[in-house]
Amino acid sequence: MPTISVRLVRALAAPVLLGGLLLAGSASALTFDVVGLSFPGIVSAQVELTYDGVDTLTIEITNTSDAAVATNNVVTGFAFNVPDAVTGISFFSASGTEDDPTWDPFFPPGSAPGNYQFEAAAGNGANLNGGSPNDGLLVGNTGTFIFTFDGDSTALAALTDADFASEESTSPSGPNSFFGVRFQRVGPGPEEGEDSDFAIVPAPGAALLLGLGLLELRRRRR
Repeated sequence: MPTISVRLVRALAAPVLLGGLLLAGSASALTFDVVGLSFPGIVSAQVELTYDGVDTLTIEITNTSDAAVATNNVVTGFAFNVPDAVTGISFFSASGTEDDPTWDPFFPPGSAPGNYQFEAAAGNGANLNGGSPNDGLLVGNTGTFIFTFDGDSTALAALTDADFASEESTSPSGPNSFFGVRFQRVGPGPEEGEDSDFAIVPAPGAALLLGLGLLELRRRRR
């Protein structure tokens, strides 16, 4: 199984060891890696989630696919789950892709590749199973995607970054995951550009982030 890294950004009053991972601080961002289901040694991305404590989630995705093997791997969409406090999306923006205005939010997104069922998404096609590689996120580039949510203001203000990683989606063809990234123009050697893939965070990474949420809950109750 590929190595999944999950890092908590910002300093804690006292470090905590959780599942062999040293955590330091109340969360201002969650950073983790996703890897392809079909091409785990080729397809990958790093994701950072930052919630402002009011109503806005910023998602940064860096396409970290192996450029030495497949230079054309392109991100054309991504999906995630949201807490119950989120009832809709009132604002969305994309930057860093090959054609930012072609990207739109989906709420709900419908079925994702692999028949994953997520609650929110964004992409440059009519759905997550579509999209244009010409307008995607190239290898080595970082895209920034901003979502402002609808919902009760008090409930939204009570959310943290970890709340957006606390619910896993299931698939009949792959491990559970709380986040997924769609890639196109995937494939090694002579097949480069002929396939697509869906990159996820396997269950061990999700378990660590759930632990972060419990730590944040304990901190708030003090």
